[in-house]
Amino acid sequence: MSSTNRYSWPQLMPVGEDDVLMKFYEDSGPAWAPTRHILAQRFNSSGQPVWPANAIISNAGNITAWTQILSMQSDENGGFYIVWPDYRISGTIASAWLQHINASGQPQFQANGVKVSNNDGFNQFYPLLAKPANDPNVYIYWNEVNGDQNIWGIYGQKISPAGSLLWSNFGKEIYPLSSQALLPLITMPAENDVIMIFEHYFNGVETSYKAVRLNSDGEFVWEPTETMISSVQSTKIHPVMSDMKSNQWVFVWEDDRTGDVELFAQNLQPNGEIGPVSGAGILAGTVTIEGDMLDPSEIVISAGGLEVNPLADGTYTLDLEPGNYTVTATHPYTADQMVENVIIENGETSTVDFNLMMLRTNLECFVFYSNVGIMPIENATVTVSAYDITYSGTTNFDGFFIAENVPYGFYTGMAYIGNPQYTVYSDTIIDGANNRLDFAFLHVSVNENEAFSSISIAPNPVNDQSNLILNNSIKGTYNFEILNSEGKIINEKVAIVLDAGMNKIALTDLFSMTEMKGGMYLIQISDKHFSRTIRFIVN
Repeated sequence: MSSTNRYSWPQLMPVGEDDVLMKFYEDSGPAWAPTRHILAQRFNSSGQPVWPANAIISNAGNITAWTQILSMQSDENGGFYIVWPDYRISGTIASAWLQHINASGQPQFQANGVKVSNNDGFNQFYPLLAKPANDPNVYIYWNEVNGDQNIWGIYGQKISPAGSLLWSNFGKEIYPLSSQALLPLITMPAENDVIMIFEHYFNGVETSYKAVRLNSDGEFVWEPTETMISSVQSTKIHPVMSDMKSNQWVFVWEDDRTGDVELFAQNLQPNGEIGPVSGAGILAGTVTIEGDMLDPSEIVISAGGLEVNPLADGTYTLDLEPGNYTVTATHPYTADQMVENVIIENGETSTVDFNLMMLRTNLECFVFYSNVGIMPIENATVTVSAYDITYSGTTNFDGFFIAENVPYGFYTGMAYIGNPQYTVYSDTIIDGANNRLDFAFLHVSVNENEAFSSISIAPNPVNDQSNLILNNSIKGTYNFEILNSEGKIINEKVAIVLDAGMNKIALTDLFSMTEMKGGMYLIQISDKHFSRTIRFIVN
């Protein structure tokens, strides 16, 4: 990737079968005080971008140079959540913001994110997020600090899929404000709860490490409420956490307790205990999905409050204490499966396999003109696809083409009408909340003329490399108008001379890409005798 600005601080997250999501900054201005925007892109296994344009997480700026690595987590549906602090409300007080980017690279919350707390007189430093797999909500925990930065606490917020604040407009107090500095370090989901690791300062430098488990109401689960990860009074920095293995997490950090900087580690069990894990057995098996439509690693296997994702080949293992368990396999696009009375014995392996069936619904494709009310288009040709399955047909009198009994998932499609052909592209997630894919055309009267034997835009959806390609039979002088989805002219270029034959015009010569909102647009080319139009999409 390259830019006239600076790209910095990338973070990667695996997604799909062989893709990655990457968060990064686009910086301009001085390095010590940049104008910093947060962007994201999805890359395939060949290193090529998947989304036609970078996703804009925030272009509000006001992010400090020392805000670098951000808390982010998969939404288990091809997208991700991300949280960050910035100073857009006040140049001296930091507020925290959350954004959700879906599988197609589109922000799901308002532009530049949802503010997690309206307590604008206090800083919301070091925000961390966690999303339990079976909970639709997202949980944010942060360091609540006064403007003088001499009173500290830890607060939290629960945010709905629609971006609503569920723990009041000011969040929930986890640890009250006091002169004792508390700083959240790591959050991670644990079944329907959240584990939070935080440090408690003895003074301005030396700390202890503690852990708590918080339920979906932000209440403490363990008794006693805290587990001491490290009580030694020392300088501790750069903590990292392993994935769950053998019914425990392991933490490692740098520590100067001996005078030298050394590495120390501690484990933590889901019940809040530390130290050796009691005797355990193994739950193992293989997950298959109908038609191999999903990546097995997106399935969640749950037992006894623990969760694991299978490997890419569908196999999984989970270490459990001896006992009787109910084992479940879940995915938003499949019917849940549950196996009861699974006996785990010390030193033994119990096998539970799952064959998950896709949830299905009827996919309604609606083709219509959007700038003359909602006018259905009959006999439009529609093609949609997902999982290498293609459905095609023509719309009825009401503008609908129905693809029956399709599996849940991410669908892309195109609809075209007319001669010459006009095409609209669209995509959506089909699931229990939505079964409709819309294709919106602009209704414009066109006087067809043979001046142009062909006209196209490539690539479309457009980017800053797209060109308008015209093959015209005669030399002439033409006017170019750019219309939005409401049919309003938003830009125009007049008296452009085109030679007979093939002409290529960069779209950036006709309008500024950075000023275009996502949606459908139309270019109308005309002289005093005729007009021709072509549509394009800005993502």
